Amino acid sequence: MFLKLVLNMNLIKMIFCFLSVYLMNVNSYAQVQDEFESMFEVIDEDLKKDAPKTNFGDVFEEMDKKEVEKKQAQNDSIVNEKSKEDVEAAVETIAIKDPEPTFSFRLIQPGLERGDKYVTVEKEINVKGEFSTNDNIKEVTVNGKPAKMFENGYFEVMVAVPYMDNTMKVRFFSEEGHYYEESFQTFRPLNKDVSDNELMRSGKDYALLFATNEFSEYSSLVNPIPDAKAISKELKQEYGYEVEVVTNPSLEEFFLKLREYAGKHYGNEDQLFIFFAGHGIFDDTFKEGFVVASDSKKSDPGKSSYVSHARLHTIINNIPCDHVLLMLDVCFGGTFDQKVAHRGSEEIYEAAEKDKYIRRKLQYNTRLYITSGGKEYVPDGRPGAHSPFTRKFLEALRNQGGSDGILTYREILVYIDQTKPEPRSGEFGDNEPGSDFLFIKK
Repeated sequence: MFLKLVLNMNLIKMIFCFLSVYLMNVNSYAQVQDEFESMFEVIDEDLKKDAPKTNFGDVFEEMDKKEVEKKQAQNDSIVNEKSKEDVEAAVETIAIKDPEPTFSFRLIQPGLERGDKYVTVEKEINVKGEFSTNDNIKEVTVNGKPAKMFENGYFEVMVAVPYMDNTMKVRFFSEEGHYYEESFQTFRPLNKDVSDNELMRSGKDYALLFATNEFSEYSSLVNPIPDAKAISKELKQEYGYEVEVVTNPSLEEFFLKLREYAGKHYGNEDQLFIFFAGHGIFDDTFKEGFVVASDSKKSDPGKSSYVSHARLHTIINNIPCDHVLLMLDVCFGGTFDQKVAHRGSEEIYEAAEKDKYIRRKLQYNTRLYITSGGKEYVPDGRPGAHSPFTRKFLEALRNQGGSDGILTYREILVYIDQTKPEPRSGEFGDNEPGSDFLFIKK
């Protein structure tokens, strides 16, 4: 402080000198300078008496200290900015590793649409479902009862059904602490003698239709795809089926789609209808029929580019759905069953009430088939008019089984019986006596 004051006084002296030169003539400059120097000598003596002794080492040390503090502050700012970047990077990493949870759920059994109510007189029901999520689900409960969990998000559990209206709550708990809930409604009447008409079938109906018009090495057909689309429309609109149509599939697409349906989960009363329309061949050496894929090769003595009836038999029989009907509208389709020419007469059942008949028939495992011919070629039909076989099948579907609204497997056989060539039918795989496949008008 004292150093600054001394410097300032010297500056003041110089200012006064220059002012004096400016205001007076040059001849009097020496005199004015002497007077001002005498005055400042007095001021300097007074300042020296009161001023503390200055240690210039301390002054420069203080300056160095402030410079160090300034640099430290700058470093701290850089570190803080770096820390901020690290935190932002960490948050971004967490966001990548832990995305927003996703969740979807499908109730398999009872097979209800959202908002429907399941009516039953049973004390317990077997609840089956499947879910898909990026969370790690550690537990599933139905009305508080833990379910048995399997691969691919499948679960099932037997739960009690309270009387009257009830909400079944399906809850999912993840290891990350997330929680999901779905629900469906049930009704269990107090009166055990309730009419069967009030009870609901718990199953759903599915249809998988393959149709091929275009082939790489075989002649094109005109009706398979229109046939499949017409059947699909009837099944959706009149019978409430969930339908998928696969057009012009390659061999690989055939098997990938069948694998997909073999990997699904089905309820005890679910039904699956599988339909093939297109070319078919019979190999005299192998004594076996084949469905022709869009990319099947004529120069293929091993028939590795075809869908063999034997393999089709095995795959469809192993689909975990209790009730399956296979329909083949292809040439030589009757050779699907090697014993078709020697089958006996069909068993005939007495008529029964609609509701009781449905429940009785769906308790047996079903593996039935219908083909558009035997060991022979079958006609494609006129363009836009459907094949003769499909025309009769559509006629059966549109008749809806008569007044009861149930079209049975055996009723379909009545409709197609007069078709030329003669259709073939029978059972395969794990079919049980007394089984049937039902098209139930919704």
